[in-house]
Amino acid sequence: MTESDVNDLRSKLMLISKSDDKKKSVDEFLIILNFAEQLKVIGMNLHKSGCNLFQHMSINIFCDPEKKIKLEFSFGGNTGLLTSNRPLVTDLQDVIGFLEHCEKEWKEHLTLLRSSYPS
Repeated sequence: MTESDVNDLRSKLMLISKSDDKKKSVDEFLIILNFAEQLKVIGMNLHKSGCNLFQHMSINIFCDPEKKIKLEFSFGGNTGLLTSNRPLVTDLQDVIGFLEHCEKEWKEHLTLLRSSYPS
């Protein structure tokens, strides 16, 4: 799905969410979509800054309420797959917090290396 497709979907969802039941479902989906976009940005930032530890990372989000596992997280390769059956929003917040912490630590590591080995 492209950025344009996501924006079109978001606009259409806002138009159809007139009833309270539909509005609640749409609001929850939009929260999850915003978290997914945050994950994308953090992942791209880590990769752009040269952190290869997350190069093969994949995160699969399942919005199906009938599905027991709603989040799959893998670092790629033979690292294994982490799953959870907690509420999806909770898991997404935790993964975002973890990746933000990793990004902060990576930037601090780069700063230390640059000060230790100036050009």
